[in-house]
Amino acid sequence: MYWENFRELSINCGTDDILTVNLGTDDPTYLESEEAFLFATNIAKRESYSTLLRAEDDIRVYGQNCLTDRMFYFKK
Repeated sequence: MYWENFRELSINCGTDDILTVNLGTDDPTYLESEEAFLFATNIAKRESYSTLLRAEDDIRVYGQNCLTDRMFYFKK
């Protein structure tokens, strides 16, 4: 199942009412998949945000024993 590949690292809501979902995974290619977008969208829907604004172009890779991460942005 695809949800086993992802970790919800953080959720933040800024003053401009934009929700930021930070996902992490072991393999950076997972963050480019459709499943990553679905996983982030499900988290946003749980917080009552429905529209995906954008996903960061950069996927951050920190090292061998660290999760890679990517930010997804949503609005109501």
